[in-house]
Amino acid sequence: MWLTILGMSAVSYALRVTMLVTRWRFPTWLARGLASVPIALFAALAVPGLLRPHGQITIGPELAAGLVAALVAWRTAGRMPLVIGAGVGTFLLVRLFS
Repeated sequence: MWLTILGMSAVSYALRVTMLVTRWRFPTWLARGLASVPIALFAALAVPGLLRPHGQITIGPELAAGLVAALVAWRTAGRMPLVIGAGVGTFLLVRLFS
């Protein structure tokens, strides 16, 4: 396991140093594709918690809060205080009235 971690660290470090020293840039098509990686990673981390908060697929306050927060993020260009407030508020209201 430690050998794998050290190997991954060495490869990551070598790639970063190479990019800094040589001023090499990704091709345009690859840079456009890599721009979507953070969004995909966030979705991969967030969606299971919204759809399966207790280990099985349920439609509950978590999903409602996630949908409302996503809508508010889209409409307000991602202003985080509004997004968090809308998500938490929706979660609490759904839990209160269900």
